Amino acid sequence: MRAMKRTALFLAAFLVLGAAPAHAWWGWLDDLSGPGPFWGQQYEIRAYCFGPEDQKTKTLADALFKAKVATYRSTNGANDEVQRLWREFDKALDDAKPVLAPLDVANFKSAMSTFLNRREVQRAPSVEVDPAAADLIAKASSLVEQSYKANVSIDSTGVSWSFCSPDSTRNTAIEIGATFWQANSNPAFARDYTVRLITLMPSISYRLFKDPTHDAVDIGAGAGIYWFSSRGFNTFSGLLLQPARVDVHGPTSWLNAGGLRTAIALLTLRAGVLGFPGGFEAGAFGPGTKAIGADFRPTLTVFVDVAPLLRSKTLK
Repeated sequence: MRAMKRTALFLAAFLVLGAAPAHAWWGWLDDLSGPGPFWGQQYEIRAYCFGPEDQKTKTLADALFKAKVATYRSTNGANDEVQRLWREFDKALDDAKPVLAPLDVANFKSAMSTFLNRREVQRAPSVEVDPAAADLIAKASSLVEQSYKANVSIDSTGVSWSFCSPDSTRNTAIEIGATFWQANSNPAFARDYTVRLITLMPSISYRLFKDPTHDAVDIGAGAGIYWFSSRGFNTFSGLLLQPARVDVHGPTSWLNAGGLRTAIALLTLRAGVLGFPGGFEAGAFGPGTKAIGADFRPTLTVFVDVAPLLRSKTLK
């Protein structure tokens, strides 16, 4: 009993202190054949991602760095070298367009056209950069940041926090989740005391669609351990299964779209089935309670993933 409490307290402290800033959460589990329904907090950490390396953001950031350096060094506006490097950035931008805000892309292209057509503008050596160049660099930097945030979103959707690198594009991931649920008192169970349910479950998820304009569905499954506790019965534990779950969220391309679509892109609705394959012995939920066979029930969770808003790219 003491070991279980220490384990639960350590897990709760780790998840709350380390992961909670990345999302808000709410979970619900339908009535068991025993007590319920259960509701409460649900946390999940994405421990590792499998997928191809994504060079879009890195290429974009490197191209911006080279264009900025050439622009700062030029004393006569957009000379041939400056023009070439900004056009290389614009070309790299085409690969990242699906996850960028169309209006911001259009504004950048307008600013680039304005700047590149000012080839013979002179500036004093004491002036770091002219206003047209400063505006162009600011708009380009914003687009690199959007590309980075889109990758963070792909690797963190529906979890408390992700340790996955934004330099890769998640196809499959391994997660570790924990729930801290409770059911209101019921005279039929636990002598009318509150029943608490703690779960710890590793799982695997798969990003069903890879196109960032349509990647709105993930599927997954997992297995772990549960603990039931109450003042009305002795704490017990057993095997927990989640044979199937579906995560639905806004596509990655919505993240930088602004307004309602950005808000929806940060939400994930998870629907699944949670099961106790070993069932429960007679008296498990208090004196006089009947034995219960293998029990599988629907579960719902709402995640608000703010990792893309907390993680930012430091540009050179």
